[in-house]
Amino acid sequence: MPALSVLLQPERVIEVDGTDREQVLRALAEAVDDPGCEVEALVTALRDREALSSTGFGSGVAMPHARLATTRKFHVVLARAHQGVAFDAIDGEPVRLFMLVVGPEQERDAYAKLMGRAA
Repeated sequence: MPALSVLLQPERVIEVDGTDREQVLRALAEAVDDPGCEVEALVTALRDREALSSTGFGSGVAMPHARLATTRKFHVVLARAHQGVAFDAIDGEPVRLFMLVVGPEQERDAYAKLMGRAA
């Protein structure tokens, strides 16, 4: 598994104009450049994960994440939303900073390590 600093390339640092969770998840998914991460499948996986519990940590930060059977690589996208987005964060505050983590389904241990480093 590549280091977080290798995965987070300048082209994967984006601004999002979305005003709701769905728009932000879509913008994050669209920033992943991998044929194995089809946008609709990734948005669905992220939406399903958020349905379990919000990935909003609090203090304006959220870390949406998903594992996909169709990708062979890890992906990280960092996004900033100037207006803040209602994301059901633990503290109820709007989220302004998002870090998307996507990994291969079969790489569970490496995925857990990357999630820990990102958090």
